[in-house]
Amino acid sequence: AERWRSSARKRPCLMRARRLSCWDGLAALALLLPSGAVYRTQRRVATYPLYAVVDEPLPPGARIVPGEVRKHPGNPLVVQDRPWEPRCDNSYPNIARTRDPGAKAATWHLWYGCMTSGLAFDRGPGTNRTLALLYANSTDGLAWRKPDLGIYDLAAGPEAVLAPHLAEHGTSNNIVAGDADGVGVMVDRRAPDSTGRFKAFGKGCFGPGGATGCVEGVAASADGLHWANATQVPFPPPQAYDCHQNAVYDPLQRAYLLTSRARVEGEREVAMAWSPRWPPEPSASFRVVNRGSLAHQLYSQVTFRHRGFLLALVAVYDAEEGPGTVRCLLARHLGNLSWAWVGALGPEGPPFIPLGPPGSFDDHIVFPANRPLTAGGQELIFYSGGNGPHYGARNTSLGLATLRRDGFVGVELTGRLVTRPVICRGETLWVTADMRHGRPKAVVQVGLEGSHRLAAARMVPLWRNCTHCVAVFRSGAHFGRYIGRKVRLEVLATDARVFSVGFYRAAASPAAVAGPAAVAPGAAARTHGDSERFETPV
Repeated sequence: AERWRSSARKRPCLMRARRLSCWDGLAALALLLPSGAVYRTQRRVATYPLYAVVDEPLPPGARIVPGEVRKHPGNPLVVQDRPWEPRCDNSYPNIARTRDPGAKAATWHLWYGCMTSGLAFDRGPGTNRTLALLYANSTDGLAWRKPDLGIYDLAAGPEAVLAPHLAEHGTSNNIVAGDADGVGVMVDRRAPDSTGRFKAFGKGCFGPGGATGCVEGVAASADGLHWANATQVPFPPPQAYDCHQNAVYDPLQRAYLLTSRARVEGEREVAMAWSPRWPPEPSASFRVVNRGSLAHQLYSQVTFRHRGFLLALVAVYDAEEGPGTVRCLLARHLGNLSWAWVGALGPEGPPFIPLGPPGSFDDHIVFPANRPLTAGGQELIFYSGGNGPHYGARNTSLGLATLRRDGFVGVELTGRLVTRPVICRGETLWVTADMRHGRPKAVVQVGLEGSHRLAAARMVPLWRNCTHCVAVFRSGAHFGRYIGRKVRLEVLATDARVFSVGFYRAAASPAAVAGPAAVAPGAAARTHGDSERFETPV
């Protein structure tokens, strides 16, 4: 350092030339890295989804858009293949992943609903139906097993009347609770295992044998199989227990966020409430927070927090158009439990998870699981798919859709955008973005608004799809002096979709990781290469 200062005093022009050569060399190296190159460090300390830290209305050339969903090539993952699964209807799947102490690998859990017996399923929803909550597990989230649990006795339950042939199976089945409908299951990591880390919210029989302790309310379980502490929770209107119930603990609010259905003048709507404790008190005030229309009714909603911000997957029932489809759309939280659709057309627009082609397992219906998961460098959305109209004959199967990391919502941008003040948490700025396919001038630059050395225009441009890519500045500057302070970030882009920005704790070293993201849960983390593309929604 002293040599540099001495040289600068004697030969300032040479000093500037040496600096220019150094950082231009690093810039050239960055440009030569393979497609999808990222810069890794020990730890990311802040992630800000861009859509959540910009003021609206957005400037011309910018709009908030949903990410591009891809369906797993191995779909469907779970099908109706047991004698006690004549119709699984909407299924309302619940997915969780846990790792027990001392276990070498995580366990994936699936709870889903089925009608265990009934009449006339070949013509529609059926009559004289009996319902149950069933269980499956997996070691990788792809290959699922339906174990014989020895809990529920098909020879002693109501199935013995309508389906006496099931009696021979006795307790050799995967049913955990009888008379169950719309049950949502969550993993409460605040609760000790011995008192029930798994929590159920909905209608079912949660006592011994899955035939006692029948409530419309909540229950708890230490293993997700044997349920207890069934508690009746009679919420006042407009809440109703006739669809997928959803509960999640929100650490920011220090409360449980409950999502349910409301019936308002014959329409299906979404109702939500906060509860500071579990079991929730009946006095918890549900209110309608999201509305559709008679033609496009909001059937159910699963609510989750991603990167500190609430998002929701909403099942929309097309009641008056087409063949009775149910489509899955995406919504974002605006505050005070008010929501906005991600997509210009709202519930009438294209779905977030598209329906399958004619003849596929999900060509009519898509119901999202209780919450997405992150694994293998991707966002995983499990869902139940139906191959027939809502009120018609159909089978139901479990499917998997994937997104690139942080890819739920992006800002499609050609121009300049400045964020609201965010807290700088580290020395190194990074960005996650995709370039629009077929646009050779697509590029992204990010930097500190109002700065010269850290200006976005001085960042080495990113011109390929990347995840958590470091912002390298030709000036050699970093954000060390701004740590702990609020800063506004500037984004310059052409034909790009920017998903998130954030900070690394310390300066990062480059490491190239090429190739498109793996699709299988549990696979090694990768980035999206330049073979990835997105299409502008209609």
